[in-house]
Amino acid sequence: MALPATFEVLSFRSPELALTGWGVDSASTTFDPSANQVSVTVLVIGKAAASYFDRLRFLVIISGFFL
Repeated sequence: MALPATFEVLSFRSPELALTGWGVDSASTTFDPSANQVSVTVLVIGKAAASYFDRLRFLVIISGFFL
């Protein structure tokens, strides 16, 4: 079974977040196992830094629904 039917990753920065170095990433994927569709969206807010340990990633929203 080939699972991701569609997958999209969006990345953007608002002016307020850009001043502090924070960014917002949004990833969404849609699966179509047989007749049901599953859609999942993940919104991640993170701060880019030079060190790996300084990169803070917070999972803000995970939403999924069946059609």
